Amino acid sequence: MQTGIYYLYETKAPDGYLKFTEPVKITVDSRNEATGPVSYEQKLDGQITNLSSNGGITVTQEEGMDTYVLTILNTAGARLPSTGGMGTGVYYALGTLLVLAAVALMIARRRAQAEE
Repeated sequence: MQTGIYYLYETKAPDGYLKFTEPVKITVDSRNEATGPVSYEQKLDGQITNLSSNGGITVTQEEGMDTYVLTILNTAGARLPSTGGMGTGVYYALGTLLVLAAVALMIARRRAQAEE
């Protein structure tokens, strides 16, 4: 492969797995001593995974050519919709106020009945 940055896009996820929301960034640079010739960055569920041929990527050599095996992480399951949000706080506050008002009304009625 030529030196450069490549992006791996998942067009269809296998059954039971989630499709990548962002592409996997693969960097090929034989001059990079920190990561080695091949490295990749993957964002999955807000977490960033960085692996390189200096750690995490399997390197084999056959007939004078290097072969790099990248293990791309994938998540089984289904994405659930976000629930709750800021709108529920108003309902909690109103419910609390109604309960407090009911308790205050009940106490006031009992005192009024006790005075009679």
